Amino acid sequence: MDGTRDAESLTVRGWQRAGSLVALLSPRPGNSNAAVAATPSHLFASRVGETTSQSRRPRETLEPLSEHLRTPIDDRFLKSEIDGLVAALRASDGPVVVAWEHKVIPLISAALTGHPAMTPTTWPDDRLDVCWVF
Repeated sequence: MDGTRDAESLTVRGWQRAGSLVALLSPRPGNSNAAVAATPSHLFASRVGETTSQSRRPRETLEPLSEHLRTPIDDRFLKSEIDGLVAALRASDGPVVVAWEHKVIPLISAALTGHPAMTPTTWPDDRLDVCWVF
C-alpha cells in the first residue's frame, strides 16, 4: 500500500467506522463482559471475485473486529450469492455480523426473514453508520 486512494477499499472514515464495531460488539470488561450489542460468533463478508464483486470494503469493515475477537471472516460467497449466504446464516449458532454491499442488504434481509414486505426495501446510501438487527 502506498497511500493512493482505491475506490474498492474503505476511506479513512470507513476505517474509523470499522474500528467502532470493536467497541460496539466486544465484551466490556468490568460490566459482566456485556457488549452494547450481542458479541458475534460468526462474521460474514462478501468475497472479492475475479470479474465481479471487486469491492474489498465489506471484508475491510470486519477486519478490526475479526482481529479483536479472533474470529475468522467467512467470505466464501460473492455478493450475488444470497441463497448460499442465507443458508449459512441460518445454520450458524449464535449471533452473526454481515458486511455486504448496501444495495444487496435488503435482498438478504428479505430472503432471511421470508417476509419481504416486512423488511426495509432500501439501504440509505448516505448512511454508513446503520446496523439492522434481527
